This record gives sequence, C-alpha cells and structure tokens, in this order.
Amino acid sequence: MSKRYLFIVNQLFQLMVATQMRMTLFADADADLLLINSSSGIGGVYENIRDAGIYGDVFIVKRNTLPSDAQRVKLLFTQLLDREWRFFEDSSFVPTKEYDAVFFNDPSLQNTMIALYLNRHKAVPMYRFEEGLGTYLSEFGTSSKRFLFTYKVWSHALQLLGRPSPLKIMSGHYYFFPGLIQYEPRYKTFQIPPFTLTDGRFRDFVLNTYPMPLEGEFDRKYIFFEENIVNGGIDDYSLIMKIADLVGRENLMIKLHPRRAVDRFSDQGIKVSVSTGTPWEAVMMKLDTSDKVLMTISSSAALSSRLYFNSRVKTFMLYKLFDRLNPNLQSPEQYLQYMEDFQKTYDDGNFIIPENEEAFVEELVNNRRRGINDIEGKKI
Repeated sequence: MSKRYLFIVNQLFQLMVATQMRMTLFADADADLLLINSSSGIGGVYENIRDAGIYGDVFIVKRNTLPSDAQRVKLLFTQLLDREWRFFEDSSFVPTKEYDAVFFNDPSLQNTMIALYLNRHKAVPMYRFEEGLGTYLSEFGTSSKRFLFTYKVWSHALQLLGRPSPLKIMSGHYYFFPGLIQYEPRYKTFQIPPFTLTDGRFRDFVLNTYPMPLEGEFDRKYIFFEENIVNGGIDDYSLIMKIADLVGRENLMIKLHPRRAVDRFSDQGIKVSVSTGTPWEAVMMKLDTSDKVLMTISSSAALSSRLYFNSRVKTFMLYKLFDRLNPNLQSPEQYLQYMEDFQKTYDDGNFIIPENEEAFVEELVNNRRRGINDIEGKKI
C-alpha cells in the first residue's frame, strides 16, 4: 500500500517547491494538497490545478487569523485541555483522511494544529520545506522571536501532558542546498532535487498554473527587484533613480514587491512588472533571462537564477550600499554569513556585492559600456 502525504502551501513559490518534491522524491506516493488562501493569486492557482492530476484532492481554505495575544493564548490553553479535539470542529479544515506525513513551510498555528490533529491516534511526522533564503537563516525561518517563544512553550507544555507536540513530531527539513544552512539543525535535513527546464511535466505544471507574463513584459535589460521596505531607513527609491539615470530609464524595469501597494515608478517613466502574483522562479521557467542584469538590495529573488536553474546571469546585491540591513530580516548576522557562503559557492565573476556606491557605479557603467560595444559589434 502506497504512502499518502499532505502538502500545505501558504505562498505561491511554496507550491513550486512542494510540487517538485511531489514529482521527484514522492512520485510513487499518493499526495493531497491544501492551499491556505493567505496571499494574492492562491485562488486562481486552485482553479488551475485542482483537476491537473498532480495531486489527489486539492483543498483551499481561508487563513485563520487570531488578531490578539489573548485569543492566541486562549486557543493554546483550549488545545492543551481538550483531549477530544472538540474545539477543532470549527476549524476551516478538518482532515478526513489518514496521512503518513505532513509537509509545509509556514509553522503557523493553523498549519501546526492540522499536523497535531493528525497525530491524535498515530504518529504522523511533520516536515518543513524551504521557501527561499529566510529558511536557511534559522530553524523557523522568518518567524518572530515572540512567536517562537510562544510556540516552544506550547510545545513543551503539550509534551509534559503526554500529548503530541510540534517540536516532538517535527522530523526534518527539506532544502535544495543543505550546505548553505546557517544554523545548527536539531532535525535531519534532506535534499530537494533542483528545478530543471528539461523536466517537461514540471514545466508544463508551472506554465499552466501561474499567470504568465505578457509578451514583451520583461523586455528591459536591467531588472530591479523591489523589496517590502517601508519606513525602514533604507532609501531604495533614490538608489533606483540613480540607476535609472546611469542605464537609461528606457532600459530599466522594476519587479514590484507584491506587498507594497504603491507603484512609485511608472510616473517616472520607468516600466514596472504587472505579474506581481507570479513568483520570479515561475517567470524563469518561461523566459530566457540569461542576457539580463538583475539588481536588488537584499531580495532572495535575485539569487534564484543560480540556486534553482544554475544560470550565471549578471547579478548585483546592493545591501552594502546602506548603513543597515532590511529591518524585516530576523537574523541579520546569519544573512551576512549566508551571502558570504553563497558568493563563495557561485564564484563566477557575475555575482557581485559592491562594497560601496562608487564601486557599484563603476561596475555598472563598465557593464553597460561592454553591452553597447557588443551590440555595435554585432551590427558590424
């Protein structure tokens, strides 16, 4: 009898990772998919894949939110005391099947409760899989220290009461590159096979699942990945305007961050992407980006070309141009070490972390000059 697994997905890129695992590591198993409708585009993805045949059952539920600390504490105490799981009957998703393992990225209370519910009668291990750079920096990714404290106290309390607890049933982490982990794992680590453009079934899944960019949308040479840096003391706007002056506004476009609601660049004559609900990794499954120049302050999207597709596209990481890192980073020291390890791993001359603005401007000007000469040479 084949194994049956449940994959829980909260973000669009997580779906690519989960499906890669499903198609490679667990191709012979039965697998269901639960989509948590917590980000833009999840609903459309559900419509596109529920009958695709990749997964058995595909579910979609709303994200459970507990706005106050008091509500979270009440829920945790209720779960501690209610051995019959009656409180769980009001959950947006109650599993009706038995599973042999649960895979997810986000250690939210909602996802963890589902895993614990499946453990009420038999041991069902849970595994986390990566979602970009943040997963490599700490055991629970970008979760806040406040959340982690509550999570661990709750887990230990459950264990003392002889109940299934998150830290006890967690059995491992899945990464594309375990060698880049910046913390000491307490659980086993497993490797996910990298994406490949030669895998026709996976590529078809991606192209048919995500809304693909319009023809000519990414026709600019220089692409800057915006980040969700709001009132964070980092003036990304001024930096982007300087870049536009250096390379020409007609040659630059901005890949907008999905959680920044304002387009700051179109009225400045700079093209912006409209595919804000499509992961960059999905875009790369369709477009040849090898001739582009990618730039960002610290977005992990700029690392994806090398990580997942072994593409050595020219890439600038610009976090050293500022006195501080993105305030959204939970583990700044681990981030810096990760970037150092990444640069050593991909020491190909095209992955550049300028020490200051002068070094960046010089390299960018030289790069543009080389590009112009190449074009003129081809014309001749």
